[in-house]
Amino acid sequence: MLRERTLPPVGEWPTEPEYNDELSVARDFKGVRPKVYIALIPTDDWTTVPAHLRYGGWNACPKSEYHVAALRSWRDRYGAELIGLSFDRMDLRVATRPQTRSQALELAREQYVYCNDIVDQGLGTFSKLAACLMASNLWGFWWD
Repeated sequence: MLRERTLPPVGEWPTEPEYNDELSVARDFKGVRPKVYIALIPTDDWTTVPAHLRYGGWNACPKSEYHVAALRSWRDRYGAELIGLSFDRMDLRVATRPQTRSQALELAREQYVYCNDIVDQGLGTFSKLAACLMASNLWGFWWD
């Protein structure tokens, strides 16, 4: 039987966002520096990179077609670009941040559907994520 997911709380808007302006793909975890590889993907549309790599479809990570759809939507609305990808993480840089709390909360809910770990195992509330989206040009996602 499928268990119904309980959505996280909206929560209070934080006075200071808890964002981290570091790339998660190349971050030093527990004293271990990851190897960083550079790949050339034969495409003129960077949003198709997850499809070319057959990225996703394991654990809570969406299938590649969902990545492509989300990346295209965020590219068109926020000027997002993929700047890092690892076996369980993705980093994006955006040109435009949400301008209002309402827009940021809507985007936070959208990102939660795409990657619930950023709230469930990360910030804990939609308001905290929304505040980060308004404060930083870097978006990080991870899937366990």
